[in-house]
Amino acid sequence: MIDEDLQGTRFFVLAMEGETAQSSLIAKILGKVSECPIFGLGADLFFAIKHMSEMGVKWNQNPLSLTVRVMENGAKSKRSGKYSYWIENNNSCCGILADVDGFNSMEDLFKSLRTYFFFLESQAGISCLTKDLRINEKLRKEVRKSDLGMFGHIEDETHLIEC
Repeated sequence: MIDEDLQGTRFFVLAMEGETAQSSLIAKILGKVSECPIFGLGADLFFAIKHMSEMGVKWNQNPLSLTVRVMENGAKSKRSGKYSYWIENNNSCCGILADVDGFNSMEDLFKSLRTYFFFLESQAGISCLTKDLRINEKLRKEVRKSDLGMFGHIEDETHLIEC
């Protein structure tokens, strides 16, 4: 029997009792938090890590190789805001770790990415071997050099002009 308050609620199994969760799964949990922050992204990521720790969740700190794809949302898009991003894990079956929209400026989008990476690396202790960016040339011109500097490799991705 399912408690009425839990109907429609989704759960993630991080690890079996006594086992260690994979770093990619922790990154995905933080990505899900990024998709729908309630109290502000930094606060929500902080509390997600804190709650997992309080529940006794342990995770390995295997480094990740991530790719961020930044796109402009088309006029007919069902996405909110002008811009969106995906964070993909290059070496895992977890695939897309975050799919975040609702940005009307590149500054806000990259602030969100910086916050995600800060909590992933500094607070959860999961380092990134590589951080790559895929963005089309038109959008790249809107991005500050300091924001581009957080990526080791930047690739032009013209086929993701609109989403």
